[in-house]
Amino acid sequence: MPIHRFSGRVFVGSQPVVPAGLLVEARIGGVNYTNSTDEGRNTVTATGGVYGEVRDFHICADVPETPEKEGGTNGESVEFFVEGIRAETQHIDTTVVGLVRFERVSSTVLNLFVDSLTLATTPAIESAAACTNQVPTPTPTASPTPEATATALPTPTSGEGGGSGAPPAPSGPIIIPGPSGSSGGADDEEPTPTQTPTPALPSAEQVLALPPAEAAALIVGLEIGEAAEVVEQLASAAAAEILGEVELPDVITILNALDFGTAARVLDELPPETIALVLQGVATSRIEELIAVMDRTALLNSLPLLPIAGLREISTDVLLRALRNVPSR
Repeated sequence: MPIHRFSGRVFVGSQPVVPAGLLVEARIGGVNYTNSTDEGRNTVTATGGVYGEVRDFHICADVPETPEKEGGTNGESVEFFVEGIRAETQHIDTTVVGLVRFERVSSTVLNLFVDSLTLATTPAIESAAACTNQVPTPTPTASPTPEATATALPTPTSGEGGGSGAPPAPSGPIIIPGPSGSSGGADDEEPTPTQTPTPALPSAEQVLALPPAEAAALIVGLEIGEAAEVVEQLASAAAAEILGEVELPDVITILNALDFGTAARVLDELPPETIALVLQGVATSRIEELIAVMDRTALLNSLPLLPIAGLREISTDVLLRALRNVPSR
């Protein structure tokens, strides 16, 4: 099912802490097409204003074969609302986005900003067709296997003069083997299908033998858990070089799948601008765990690049403890 997935954080004015449980909606033409693979359609914020991570948040693609409108079509404008209040949108690279466009197969990390939760709300038009009528992939019909047929051959005649030199005629029909070479009897066994072996994950040596861009494409093409397993095999500097060729949302997803220590070591090797963007894209609780084990120099260079709203989400005690106690490497 083609979908456009969204995730990020909600910020409310100058509030240092955003409450959990705020309703987040994605609308096209005023219609709420929000959907989730988790229970129910509606999505609410988790601790720290995070949305789309703890609970899936997406819009399905429209099915052109049906008269209903089940979701978005490429290029349509998507508006976001928090508790019914229209939100300003901002990519995690801090570039303000005036318009968010729907894409059939995409994932976007997007922060949402509202000045206050007491502003006037705009009710949504609810859609009963959202994410319905999704066209399943047709299942191919198996061709029937031709059955073996019994064909009776003519009984040979004896030679001239009625001699007995000819072989005796068979007493029953002669069976012509079917296409598989079997006699077509009921006791014939079906051939055992050959199992396709599961391909092994690429080794660190195989990954490092590739140019960084090709290695990045290889890693992104794996399942998230497999990609994290491959990255864990690499030295931190090599992993950072390869991830530098990967789109930022995919970098965040892979680092989220790593343990804190490995993720922190890879972050330490990335440019400060990239570190700041990654920290904006992960949950507050994970930021605090990461900076507790990151290199002090990397922190000092990257934290000033975080927006003020992002810094307010991090506990002051955690920041001071990390900058005071983490030794430079």
